[in-house]
Amino acid sequence: MIHDIPPEYFEISSKIIRLAEDKLNTKFNAYLLIAVTDHIHFAIQRARDDIVIRNELLWEIQHFYPMEYTVGQEALQLITREFGITLAEDEAGFIALKFVENRTSSQSNIKKGTEMTQLIRDILTIVQYQLQIQLDETSISYQRFLVHLRFFVERITTTAKNQKSEQPDDVLYEHIFKKYPQAFKCTQKIMQFVQTKLHRDVSVNEQVYITIHIQRIINELNQHD
Repeated sequence: MIHDIPPEYFEISSKIIRLAEDKLNTKFNAYLLIAVTDHIHFAIQRARDDIVIRNELLWEIQHFYPMEYTVGQEALQLITREFGITLAEDEAGFIALKFVENRTSSQSNIKKGTEMTQLIRDILTIVQYQLQIQLDETSISYQRFLVHLRFFVERITTTAKNQKSEQPDDVLYEHIFKKYPQAFKCTQKIMQFVQTKLHRDVSVNEQVYITIHIQRIINELNQHD
């Protein structure tokens, strides 16, 4: 790569990584320099040839990893100043995902950022299908659910399979099951998906939390009807 890529690409990538480490308060391994340099070099070549590659996960990256995406946007500004070329915002998402993947890949018990993003996306699809609705991305209940899902996915992908979960609240679980049957049924579909996808059982308490979030979405929708 050193022979194939001009040194200014390595220099701008190094600046971007230092910016990311400062903004995200983290450290990345040395491989990220190779990954970012290669991506930026190829992205600029594509842009000069008027070839646009859409980032199919852009929305998810913007919502699930807003800090990383913001750094990605700042990276595009540095690239514009250095090379005099404006890259599409899709590239900010691609660069942000490099940060997510690199940071998570150094942790032995966590899935890659792309897999986590896809898992959240699949769960949202299940909710929309089960409730036969289109989720309102601007609603408070949706935003709270999104935040919960992000940390839920992180928990189930980082916690060891044999680690004991918190003491289950069986009384609350039974109450939620009876009071919110529609939301609870949706939660069970999510649990089946997680079991099939990750071979993980989800705690009773976690099922309660998710059911409550889904019920809030249902309540908000009913208020608008």
